[in-house]
Amino acid sequence: MKSISVTLLFFTITICTSAQTFEGTIHWKLEFQMSGKTKQELEKSYEILQSSEMKKQLEMMQEQLQANPELKKQLENNPQFQALMNMLKNSSQNENSKNDYTSLFPSSIITKLKSDNVLTIMKGGMFPMETLYLKSTDETYIIQHDQKKYSKIPKEKPASANKTKPAYTIKKTNETENILNYTCKKFIVEYSSEGKSYTQHIWTTNDIQGLNNKSLSKIKFSSKQPVFSYDEIEGMPLKIQIYSEEGTMIMQVIEINTAALSSAEFKIPDGYKETPISSIYGY
Repeated sequence: MKSISVTLLFFTITICTSAQTFEGTIHWKLEFQMSGKTKQELEKSYEILQSSEMKKQLEMMQEQLQANPELKKQLENNPQFQALMNMLKNSSQNENSKNDYTSLFPSSIITKLKSDNVLTIMKGGMFPMETLYLKSTDETYIIQHDQKKYSKIPKEKPASANKTKPAYTIKKTNETENILNYTCKKFIVEYSSEGKSYTQHIWTTNDIQGLNNKSLSKIKFSSKQPVFSYDEIEGMPLKIQIYSEEGTMIMQVIEINTAALSSAEFKIPDGYKETPISSIYGY
């Protein structure tokens, strides 16, 4: 449970383009299929949340919030807090809802590209997030519209010369799949990280004008140095399946829209204040 929580906590896509000419919007659908072990861990957490002691603490917290309108307003804008409260509310109304954890996970990602700038919006789940990569600064920012704040995501530090980089294998297969009328080739990536084994099935195409294998060269599922880079794989990924002991995560492009985008979408809004990255989701 801890591992999957960390994955979701830092889950964002940062696309650093390299001489890309594509302008438009890419819509990804996300699906999570939890393993039996992960479901058991969530059910244990659920039982703790449903205990009489926890309910008593929540009632006391609600009384404190009523007495502190400013804190109440802040928590009402907190997605993790709202997701937790909604889960508790639904579970009390429907006993079967304790087996439905879909609200905990993001449901989609929308990526907008223009002039080498990239806006990525992750929707749903406990950790919705919006990131903006600006070519002019070569930096990526997390934008918090509800609080009118933004934070700079620190760049990954080069791996130490004395530290052995985890081994991985990339295999190109003869399998193909049609996605959005594009013929995609399948790659299989296998690696280990922090003592756990992962397998990725990545379906890519070379047929989208203006997009190539550099477009997702820094796709990130955590703040740590990635085991491998997507620019090592030929083509633009349209589907990524990640298998681990926590379960399976599937990302698939369901729409590509080449309509022109406004430059106003690719800037930090006026009046927003910069805040340390540590203040966001414990980053």
